[in-house]
Amino acid sequence: MKLIYPAVSDYFETTADNGHMVNMLLSDIDAYEEKYGKKIVRKNPTILAWMNGRREVT
Repeated sequence: MKLIYPAVSDYFETTADNGHMVNMLLSDIDAYEEKYGKKIVRKNPTILAWMNGRREVT
């Protein structure tokens, strides 16, 4: 299956409403993948009960 990506925005034509800002991110996914690999890791950490309760409240 071929993935279709959206077109890259032109930095100089990107605007924001008053009081807002635009944050552009540049990343080289291919270099990151070469360095860290494609392996998926699942971690199930054990946390304290009060931390879990606090997370559910917010």
